[in-house]
Formats: sequence, C-alpha cells, structure tokens
Amino acid sequence: MSVDKRSIAQFFSMSRELAFGQVFAVTASFVSDFLQPLGNITFYIFIFSAVVVLILTVVYLTKKLLRKKVFKYFVSAIAVMTLSGFLYLFQNESNSHTGLLAANFPGIENLQSSLGMIEKDISEIKESTLRTEQLVESLAEDSKENIKQTKELNKTLKDSSDAIVNKLDELNDSFTEISKLGGLIVDPQNPVGFFHNSKVYEERGDLDAARRSYNQYFAFKLDFIDPHLRYQTFL
Repeated sequence: MSVDKRSIAQFFSMSRELAFGQVFAVTASFVSDFLQPLGNITFYIFIFSAVVVLILTVVYLTKKLLRKKVFKYFVSAIAVMTLSGFLYLFQNESNSHTGLLAANFPGIENLQSSLGMIEKDISEIKESTLRTEQLVESLAEDSKENIKQTKELNKTLKDSSDAIVNKLDELNDSFTEISKLGGLIVDPQNPVGFFHNSKVYEERGDLDAARRSYNQYFAFKLDFIDPHLRYQTFL
C-alpha cells in the first residue's frame, strides 16, 4: 500500500515537472519568436538549449544521485530545444524577419510594429540630436572664422587709415614747402602745385587763371578744408 502511495506521489511530482517544462518551453519559444525582428534569437535559443540538453544528458547518465534534481531542467531543456527547433525549421524569407507566429497572427505583428515605431522614434531622435550637434559645431566654426575675418578687416582698415593720414601729412608738408618757395610752378603734376598756382594767380589778380587752377586742384577730390574756404572767399 505504501508502495502505491509512493508511486502515485512520484507520478504527480513527475507530472508537475513535465508541466513546468512545457510551460517554460512554450514561453521561451514564444518570446524568442516575438523578438525575431531584433535578430535571429530563435536560432540562438535552439543552440543554447541543445548545449544544455547535452550537458544534462551527461550528468543524468553519469551522476545517479543528481538524476532527480536535474530531471526537471532536463525535460525543460528538451522541450525548449524541440519548440525552438520547430520554429526555426519553418522560417523562410517571408517570416524570417517577423517570426513564424507574427506571420500567422496579425495581432502579434501589430504589436511588433508598435514597438518598432517606438524604436524608430528613438532612432529619429538620436539622428536629430546628432544633426543638432553637427549644426552647433558648424556654427561655432563659422563664428570663429567670422571673428578671424573681422580682426583681419579691422587691421586692414587701420593700416589703410594710417596710410591715408601719412599721405595727407605729406601733402600738407608739400603745401608748406611750396608756399615758402613762392612763384608759379611751370608744369604742376599734383594737387599741391595747382593749389599753389591758384593762390599766386589770385594774388596777382589773374582771376581766370586762378579759377582754372582751383578747378584743376578740386579734380583730385581731396578732403582738405582750407582750399575750399579760400575758393569760396575768392568767389
């Protein structure tokens, strides 16, 4: 009688272990097939479970004391290997990307698509962030280049201003030197000579010659105010 009770207890214990193994196998196979868009996970599960089955087979055959402990895992590993191998065996070009279950059940495919959209949005956000960083770097480089060009322009303007001031100083010195010399310049070639002659003509009373000399001076379009004031007085 006690033997029968022990046998019944062992039977129910084995049944629970088998049920656990089947549930675990179905769950693992379903998850691997559902995650197929992320990679060929079903194949990896099949290889992993096959290795586990091989190891547990060796343990089960060589270690009698461990048989009861590893039996549940042994059954689960065999079930996972069988189901994942079945799913992998029936993969083809039409369902290798989405998985066998998604190819036959639109609801699963829709769920994969919704998760895929989230992944796509995240990818787009990353791309947008990368473009923003590149734009900021480009603006920073442009700003540096603009600052450099502005400094070069300021230096050029300063050099030009210094050159103009030096030239005006030279003309002013020429005015002073010629005024000291007195008399007409026979063939003037610059504004200093024409201005000097205009003053000489004016002092001599030769107004027509003075006006012509003034006009020839003004043709150079210089910015000295004294000749303009003198010409207005002359008129």
